[in-house]
Amino acid sequence: MLISLDDRPILASREVTIENTTYCSAACSMCPRDVYAGSRRWSHMSLDLFKDAVHQGVAIGMLSIDLCGFGDVFMDPGLEEKLRWAKETYPYLKIYVSTTGDLLTEKRLPAILDLVTTLKFSHYAFSAETYAEVHGGAVKYERARENILRVLALPPEKRPYVMVSFLLLDKNAHE
Repeated sequence: MLISLDDRPILASREVTIENTTYCSAACSMCPRDVYAGSRRWSHMSLDLFKDAVHQGVAIGMLSIDLCGFGDVFMDPGLEEKLRWAKETYPYLKIYVSTTGDLLTEKRLPAILDLVTTLKFSHYAFSAETYAEVHGGAVKYERARENILRVLALPPEKRPYVMVSFLLLDKNAHE
């Protein structure tokens, strides 16, 4: 954090990470979620707490919200309301989300396209068998793949900036 000339703190990177949910339907083999969770309870961030976090971030110079953490942002049933509020209140904010894509359904997609600036998919396999071994849990390869392809099929001007990450692991190196 830096201090501006008028003694207000400002962010060096201008981005704040907010973990809107601790729930995740995946059980990724490389994720330290359960190790770090410890005594944390599983929950979704309330709209009021989200608003407070965004207000505080903006007050110190935030220009971008990174919704990421140990949970999958799309498990939060209030996600669209939170994002809509942030965009209406601070239209200049860029919003980045990271997900497996498993829960980015066709029904949720239109709202997300209007609200998210960058969408990163974590897709660490190219076959259903390896996907199940790496991602585990309730996420399904075909569903995640279809949701990712649905977004990528949109014309570039109709979708957010899209990234797909592939983390090289012993379990998926052959792919």
